Amino acid sequence: MRTVKWFIDNPVSVNLLIAFLVIAGLLSLYDIRREIFPAFSLDRVLVTVVFPGASPKEVEEGICIKIEEAVTGLSGIKTVTSVARENIGTVIIEIETDQDILKIKDDVETRINTINTFPVDSERPIIKNLELIFPVLNIAVSGDVDEATLRNLCESIKSELLSFPEISQAEVRGLKDFEISIEIEDEKLREYNLSFDELAAVIRASSFDMSGGVIRTAGGDKLLRVKGQKYFRSEFEDIVVRADSDGTIVRLHQLAKVKDGFAETLIEGKMKGRRAALVSISKTESEDVIKISDRVIEYINNKQKSLPESINFEILNDTSVAVKSRLDLLVRNGLQGLLLVFICLTIFLNLRLSFWVSTGIPISMLGTILLLRQFDQSLNMMSMFGLIMALGMLVDDAIVVSESIYTELEHNPQAGTHAAARNGTMKVFWPVLAAVSTTIVAFLPLGFMTGVMGKFVRILPITVISCLLVSLIEALIGLPTHLAHYLKPEEKSKRNRLRQGLESLIETFTNQYEKLLRLACEFRYITLGLAIFILCFAIGLVRAGFVSFVIFPRTDSEEVQAKFEFPEGNPFETSLTAVEILSDSLNRAETKLKKKYNSEEVLIKKAYSVAGQHPGPEGSTGSNLGQISVELTSSEKRSVSSAEILNTWREETPPLPGVKSLIFAQRESGPGGKPLEIQLRGNDFAILKAAADELKAHLRTYPGVFDIDDDFKDGITEIELDLKPSARNLGISLADLARQVRYAFYGNEVVRLQRGIFDVKVFLRFPYDQRKFIGTFENMVIRTGTSELVPIKDVANISFSGGTSTIKRWGGFRIISVFADLDEKKANAQRITSHLADSGFLEKLENKYGIRHAFEGQKRETNESVAGLVRGFLLSFIGIFIILATIFKSYLQPIIIMMAIPFGIIGAIFGHLFMGYSLTMLSLFGLVALSGIVVNNSLLMIDAINLAIESGETPFAAAIKSGRQRLRPIVLTSLTTVFGISSIMLERSFQAVFLIPMALSISWGLVFSTCISLLLIPALYLILQDAVSLFTRTFAPQTNESEPPAPQK
Repeated sequence: MRTVKWFIDNPVSVNLLIAFLVIAGLLSLYDIRREIFPAFSLDRVLVTVVFPGASPKEVEEGICIKIEEAVTGLSGIKTVTSVARENIGTVIIEIETDQDILKIKDDVETRINTINTFPVDSERPIIKNLELIFPVLNIAVSGDVDEATLRNLCESIKSELLSFPEISQAEVRGLKDFEISIEIEDEKLREYNLSFDELAAVIRASSFDMSGGVIRTAGGDKLLRVKGQKYFRSEFEDIVVRADSDGTIVRLHQLAKVKDGFAETLIEGKMKGRRAALVSISKTESEDVIKISDRVIEYINNKQKSLPESINFEILNDTSVAVKSRLDLLVRNGLQGLLLVFICLTIFLNLRLSFWVSTGIPISMLGTILLLRQFDQSLNMMSMFGLIMALGMLVDDAIVVSESIYTELEHNPQAGTHAAARNGTMKVFWPVLAAVSTTIVAFLPLGFMTGVMGKFVRILPITVISCLLVSLIEALIGLPTHLAHYLKPEEKSKRNRLRQGLESLIETFTNQYEKLLRLACEFRYITLGLAIFILCFAIGLVRAGFVSFVIFPRTDSEEVQAKFEFPEGNPFETSLTAVEILSDSLNRAETKLKKKYNSEEVLIKKAYSVAGQHPGPEGSTGSNLGQISVELTSSEKRSVSSAEILNTWREETPPLPGVKSLIFAQRESGPGGKPLEIQLRGNDFAILKAAADELKAHLRTYPGVFDIDDDFKDGITEIELDLKPSARNLGISLADLARQVRYAFYGNEVVRLQRGIFDVKVFLRFPYDQRKFIGTFENMVIRTGTSELVPIKDVANISFSGGTSTIKRWGGFRIISVFADLDEKKANAQRITSHLADSGFLEKLENKYGIRHAFEGQKRETNESVAGLVRGFLLSFIGIFIILATIFKSYLQPIIIMMAIPFGIIGAIFGHLFMGYSLTMLSLFGLVALSGIVVNNSLLMIDAINLAIESGETPFAAAIKSGRQRLRPIVLTSLTTVFGISSIMLERSFQAVFLIPMALSISWGLVFSTCISLLLIPALYLILQDAVSLFTRTFAPQTNESEPPAPQK
């Protein structure tokens, strides 16, 4: 190729190109975004409508159903899910893949804006794209201070942190909002002949600011403004409620009590036994988790010095630690892999050649970082693993090129290094290009997967393909140029003893391989039979369950938690007691484990508890809720797994009387959901609940299944009011009844004001002590249209009923989801879900209760991801065949080359079996990538055989000669790829365990397929020649010897 020759003759251009890649890569490395998981869109639109004081049923009927009906029929919508809770309704609209989410969001907004039947008291719908929350860390602020001081301090910390350019997302959790409550007794209203509406109107009229326009005088403009906004308790207390003509003035404090404090929500957080709250720091897609963490840590270290000793800061759940660990893992594995690759190259080639091949690794890595930065990608778990995976592959093409140049120089040293570099590169140019192309095509299916998992792994093929492209440029341009100018012919007589010894060992190994190859080729049909037997045996191992399949493996975690829920309406003190019981059992669990392993190592670093809330982006608040979040010592520094800590904590926790749900769980990595999650769909919650109970009872019969629960939440008892017909004769409407009851117990929000950085609501209602008793309601009086007072019992029918605190809907149906966790040593989620379906249990459940079911969680993710993966794999299979057929100008030879793919899969299965790992989704990703890698060795072998036959060799001799010739590059490329990722298989850190199955698939599959390529591929080639010869003898036209010869012209 003229291009190769031009670059060899112009080394300055090559050096400048490489210098650009290195410098630009280093600059990009400093600037590239770092995060724990890749950022991606969820393809969902979130609609939120606040309906103050409404029950879940009212929210469902007044908000959720109306939005569902409005968006029905919009193109591009996949599913509609809604949740109705007290005071708020949310609707999540999932968009079809590859649809324009901004356009659909606009269409949804247009449809919703046409709804004119929303309840009067509901607030304006908020419509936005549902985005992933990227938590960075939590700051636990604790101390022996009152709640107001703690709230002000946390808000001050939040404001100061948001002033830094690195931080844009901060939120205070575990504390109540400020609120002003104006409480008036029913007797006072009667005494002053006032209604709630009249008193609320007076307060509103006395607390506001208003602009009065501008007076344009000769001396300048003067702004008119009425200033009367009240902000504090004393200002509200001085509001004049009534001023009589005799000069009597009645102020608000004379008939009502004004409380300037917190909302009545009960929340109490603790850290080390002291009152605590969290300041949660998150990030946007464009922000760097390490920079944010470093800035926060620097800030709190300085802030701590200005605060009294009674205030303490603790950093919790710092995700930057995991990112830094992964970066360290990348650097450590990169250096180890580079060293192993260098040693391997030195053994098979020579020191100078090994140096120039190895320099391609950092050049390709930095070039990849440059491309990732330009594509607006980040360094995260998947992209860093892609770099580790590519570590061995990116020198494969360089090895083939350098080995070809080295062989060319050995055979013809008189021609010089320039000619050797040019001729050696030209000889393998097309095979190298085909090998890289097939590998790229093999990784493409990972980029076209659907679902959340597809988006999660999409950065992996981008990283690997970028790395391969840069390495191809380096191998075909940079490496030949450098070898042409710096490689020297090596006389065998001048080699040192070590080099001579290594060459002798390689020669001995080659001779032994030749003997084995001759046997495989002579008895080629036996060789093929043995290969087929091994393939069937491996498939049998999987079918028999010796190698299980787990969608997402349970890895060790550094965060565990216990979350409980009591029935709605339970006293807050019950939740406080439960938190104390769980804290004590956690301490007992740690002591028990230390005693069991006779160790004094610290297992638990920090623990934050909260009663009255389930913290988090999708958390909820209620007096019946509580949670303890525990940060463990890093997995590298403890010998006890998080699973064992969690199980011991569960065992040490006594039964919590009356608890509805108690879940012990660890933080999971990556997408997925619960191992078992089955959604039941219907219209009647009573029927759905009965079906859910039967399903839960059935799940308990499976060994290893635990924490079985559903998401149906019983609500507190409802008191339902129905207007009596006689009430209308008194001028009382249903709206009058509802409004007066609502104002008395929930409250009338008379004013909402901005006090500094706080949004403060002002409510008018009955005193808290009176609202605690049903008697207050029963003795309540209702004001008629003529301002007369009548008992509520005279105008309303009163009844009691049960309710639900949350109503979930999907596709127009009400739903209850049953979910469970499992011990992967005793149970397998795939087998359980398959048995539930195949046994007919779910079908009988549907028929019995008239409902429908669907698998959600990991099962749904798997179905979506695997479907896209299979389609992509078939397309890549076709693509690889087209590339090979084009290169070899044959329809049959590509089939021989691609025979390495199933045997690579066999190696992957054996690798999981011997290493004690289950097949996972990441194992499947590794198998897809493996399909492109393994054909490279076969490609080199077939190319060499063809060249040998063209030079006049018989097929058998060509197979033997090519085996000897290609042994070194095939073994080298396989070893460098395996060595490149071998270190990650030996890692036991939390950062690496998640990725080991994928590394197992590639490394073991490549080793096994290499052995197959060296023996089976030449044998298959000869079998193909036998078939062609047989076909020719059978169907080729025969010459009839009895006929006279054709006449000569």
